[in-house]
Amino acid sequence: MAVVVVERILDAEPDFLVDNGADLIAGTIARGGGRVTAATEETTSGANRLRGELEGRIPFPVVVINDSPLKQLIENQYGIGPAVLDGFNRATNTVVAAKTFVVFGYGTCGRSLAKVLRNLGAVVTVVEIDPVRALEAAYDGMRVMHIEPALEEADGLFTVTGRPGIVRREHFPLLKDGALLGNVGHFGNEIDVAALEELAVERRELRDHVVEYLLPGGSRVRLLARGEMLNLSAANGHPIEVMDLGFALQAHSIRALARDPAAFVHGAQPVPAAINRAIGAEMLRTLSTTRLAPLPQ
Repeated sequence: MAVVVVERILDAEPDFLVDNGADLIAGTIARGGGRVTAATEETTSGANRLRGELEGRIPFPVVVINDSPLKQLIENQYGIGPAVLDGFNRATNTVVAAKTFVVFGYGTCGRSLAKVLRNLGAVVTVVEIDPVRALEAAYDGMRVMHIEPALEEADGLFTVTGRPGIVRREHFPLLKDGALLGNVGHFGNEIDVAALEELAVERRELRDHVVEYLLPGGSRVRLLARGEMLNLSAANGHPIEVMDLGFALQAHSIRALARDPAAFVHGAQPVPAAINRAIGAEMLRTLSTTRLAPLPQ
């Protein structure tokens, strides 16, 4: 979120924050807390900030929507992959089948994208530093490799980690000529775009959302959507049937925080189980595929 937007929002002295990426929360902490009573955070990237750089510094409760099993199941598992593929198709007009793709990160978002790519006929390699998630990727039928050999054979690569500095300066010369490089994380810092700009001897825009960089060795790297979130920059993001889940979790969590702040501790914490159950039951009632008797309240 642009600094000027954060400052304008915080100048209004809000009591509650509904955040994406923890920008507002970080800004509030920098200002000494202000009037903020509580907050929610939607994203994986924001959750990482709350439990990383902001750990122990948050003077109010923050409910992390991304921790909800509903968010993990529905939005991350069924929303991310199709939305990213939509952005990729619009940006590149390229067939996925019979190509090799690398997915960096095998959390619920990376898993969603990897499975969509594989289901469309791609060879999918996963780069994952967590051995448990890497093992899960292997059992899901993905190839699991270290970053250097994975870079050398990939036609397309996606960072889906929620953490900065995944594809760095030393990695660009290793990429296959013509490789397509995109980011799915909330922040545009998973790919070191500044280093790519410095390394390139030539830069040209091939089409909307595709910029080709010629490296000194003669290979070309094609960066998608400036290294920003591909599914939002080159497409429409998630369908509303996925997004309304996140909005419902945010609204119910803020209401709970406002009604009973003493029930929450300072810092990051999960969505209360009762909220997950209530929203899950309500969503189930809306599905045309279900023929259930009214669920108990």
